[in-house]
Amino acid sequence: MWWTHWWTQLKQAKLPLLWLGGGALGCAEAVKKLADAGMTVISSTHARGVLPDSHRASLRAFHNSPSVEAVMSGCDFTLVAGSRLRSNETRSWTLELPHPRVQIDIDPAAASRNYLMDNTLIADCPALLTALAERVQGREWGNAQWDALVRGAVVKAEQGLREQCGEYAKLNDAIDQALPEDGLLVRDITVSGSLWGSRLFRANGPLMNIHSLAGAIGMGLPMAIGTAIANPQRKVVGLVGDGGLSLNLGELATLAQEKANVTLLIMNDGGYGVMRGIQDKYFGGRQYYNELHTPDFTLLAQAIGLQAWSVDRAEDFAAVMTEALAMPGPSVVEVKMGQIGALKFAGPPQKTLY
Repeated sequence: MWWTHWWTQLKQAKLPLLWLGGGALGCAEAVKKLADAGMTVISSTHARGVLPDSHRASLRAFHNSPSVEAVMSGCDFTLVAGSRLRSNETRSWTLELPHPRVQIDIDPAAASRNYLMDNTLIADCPALLTALAERVQGREWGNAQWDALVRGAVVKAEQGLREQCGEYAKLNDAIDQALPEDGLLVRDITVSGSLWGSRLFRANGPLMNIHSLAGAIGMGLPMAIGTAIANPQRKVVGLVGDGGLSLNLGELATLAQEKANVTLLIMNDGGYGVMRGIQDKYFGGRQYYNELHTPDFTLLAQAIGLQAWSVDRAEDFAAVMTEALAMPGPSVVEVKMGQIGALKFAGPPQKTLY
């Protein structure tokens, strides 16, 4: 067949790496078979859950962790399936990906767009990965020692992220415990969403951790409502910041009117947290135009007829999230970050701002 050459290269590899993007969302069965055969798998944040976090071959989405980068550097083949290899997941394209590099993408314009590839296959990821998985017989790559290195790297990466999240790791865990296994997390572009929401919160299957592919804020609440209406039997957590919510504040009325099964989690830090972090990191701490005058979101939600809670202590995360997520229909939880503490985040790791 026309892809025999790179299949031969893959068979000759000892420790191949599979990088999954959104184009591989429909590939869960094939990816699991390849992972069972020993391919190490890392995903973009959009493709999280295609391979469950619990799989021994999963590096999850810890691209920027030194321990995970060390594991990837030990691989000897890279297969990129349906991913743009975005700047925020590759340290502004400075992350070294092992050769030979093979890319699968249905869009011809994606060929070597961000990384120079040794081979690009213009094809549908589910079809090609399924055909590839059918050729696998038992364990093809890696060994128990390599599996231990992978799991150790993930443990270190998660520990580092938990330390960065501070008290908010407890909020992540509270949602994890209270949200049913089939529950959905819908994230706006916000500090919490980009930090613990995107990489720390569980991913047991594809399209269970949903977010906008654009960088603009404000879509979280409308997306959460739409997700809940499309999945009426599943509980949805909508994760938003006060800045993003302010762009679509009127949709709180829609949430109440439609009785959508959403618990809206408002991370209120009184401004644009990402902008604060960027100005601290790149502009000597000079702060401009990132403070917001916002309403009392808890009172506003109650005025619209929504059940609402306000949390200003990390010790209360578990009790409040358990109560809110046990209640059918819409609800609001406002987290007062000013009282709990700031999240340290200044955008993805990169060499320079421009």
